[in-house]
Amino acid sequence: TDLAVLLLGMGQVLREYGSLEALMARCLAGAGGALRPALRAFSLALQEAVLREPLVRKMGPVRGLHHLLPSADSGGAYKRLNLFLRWMVRGPDAVDLGAWKTPAPAALVIPLDTHVARMARQLGLTRRKDLGWRTAEEITAALREVDPVDPVRFDFALCHFGMSGACPPKPAPTTCASCLLLPGCGPGQRRVRRGARAAGIRPRAG
Repeated sequence: TDLAVLLLGMGQVLREYGSLEALMARCLAGAGGALRPALRAFSLALQEAVLREPLVRKMGPVRGLHHLLPSADSGGAYKRLNLFLRWMVRGPDAVDLGAWKTPAPAALVIPLDTHVARMARQLGLTRRKDLGWRTAEEITAALREVDPVDPVRFDFALCHFGMSGACPPKPAPTTCASCLLLPGCGPGQRRVRRGARAAGIRPRAG
């Protein structure tokens, strides 16, 4: 039912604006190019389109899309919409479609989840512990220093490095010692040093 409601709302948007990209471009223009208010407007437009759909009105009370399209007013990171934008804007490559021209890849914000947040803290991209919009922006700003044109290209690697178990929530010194990210991971380096001390191994000078 939720998917059907979402598809009906998208159909209404397509009839009104021609494409979802056109709606996003309109929302960005109305927000002066700022992504967060544009996402809020995009979300609200989809929810309002659902309510204008005749079939949805005949279905009686429905949950709408509030659980699928959260409001930015809540302070959330808008993970689903940021992930959708990453798919549509970046690429085309082995991960993303690259079908949209709006917004530019440089304007994207990383889709923040627990895996990305943990990896970002490990690598010193943020010190924040919440999963809110400000944390997503802070991580994106740090990645933008590495690649100002396409900062979100690191999202897939960060997420799957944690999701795959390559960097488990409670890694052991042996796991950290063999990790490719160890040179940039302060917590991992500390674990390796503690493991070496526990094993009675003195670090080499220099």
